[in-house]
Amino acid sequence: MVPICMMIQDEETSEEVGRAIAKAAVKKDIAVIASTDFTHYEPQQSAAVKDGKAIDKILALDWHGLMRTVEHENISMCGYGPVSVMLKAAGELGGKRAKLLKYATSGETAAPMPEVVGYGSIAVLR
Repeated sequence: MVPICMMIQDEETSEEVGRAIAKAAVKKDIAVIASTDFTHYEPQQSAAVKDGKAIDKILALDWHGLMRTVEHENISMCGYGPVSVMLKAAGELGGKRAKLLKYATSGETAAPMPEVVGYGSIAVLR
């Protein structure tokens, strides 16, 4: 296991780290895992709409689009850089499709509340 924490979450860094992971993983059977919350502390409907836009980019394996969507839509997704890195590495390693396993918010799992945090689980497959 090689944990990687990202302080800088820009396109250049995401591309560089994603390529480095892919290069190190050539001809190896690995799993790349990225962790993040989606929208933080917004109403349920707003969070679901914003998160849906980010999830659509992840499902399309579009790491550039994810970064732009997070920035343009003002999505408070804390780990979009690591997710972009994972998408970049997955693409270079033969990732072909992504599947949404589950999406929910804290308002759905804890109790209805005026502000929620979004969570999702997505697998990228060869």
